[in-house]
Amino acid sequence: MTLFKTVGVFLMVLAGPIGLRAATITVTDGGSTYDLAKPCASATTADLPGPNGVISLPEAICAANNTAGGNTIVIGSNVTLTMVDPNSSPVALVRAAMPDVTSAITIQNGAGNTVTGNAGSLYRMVNVLAGGSLTLDGVTFSGGQIAPSFQSPGTALEGGSIYVDSSSKLTMMNGATVTGASIHATPAASTSSNTSLGGGIYNAGTTIITSASVTNNSATGGNNLFYSIAGEG
Repeated sequence: MTLFKTVGVFLMVLAGPIGLRAATITVTDGGSTYDLAKPCASATTADLPGPNGVISLPEAICAANNTAGGNTIVIGSNVTLTMVDPNSSPVALVRAAMPDVTSAITIQNGAGNTVTGNAGSLYRMVNVLAGGSLTLDGVTFSGGQIAPSFQSPGTALEGGSIYVDSSSKLTMMNGATVTGASIHATPAASTSSNTSLGGGIYNAGTTIITSASVTNNSATGGNNLFYSIAGEG
């Protein structure tokens, strides 16, 4: 095993026929700055950090998505996300505050343990898409609010904090928490065919929760966790 170190990034190169590379990335910025030289779609751990010398959570996710192997992101300081991330996909009518998770990524508590969505901002926290696998290990996701000014008749808003598509997986463990997220259908579900599903998590794929909690979230259908018919967990 060979260990390389850059600021905030430890890269382990594991010998073997497939040349697996796995990184541990420490988030050292409490916001959502992105100043890497490469765009999110092609940035890797080799591009961390950017010119500002710190690593944000969005930068860490982009780099982990494009670095082979199961990568771990350690929350080195508490994070507050204040805007929609341009690298998130519009899923179930809304985008997210982080780039989409499309690979195997663990977000783990370190010196910090909380990722907060700015109160009043209209986005979920993260999408797990395209075969991605997100593990929350001792981390709290707090917030996420979906309340659009217009919602097409007969549609459903899904996943106030986390959306897991049919090909993807979410694992929560070691005291991880999803809390304080909400979805408000427009017009209100009581007066229309519109609804909202999974105030905390909307799962169309696989969700496994062990010694963790999804609590104090709100929606008209499934306050905390909503499984689609195809969902399993």
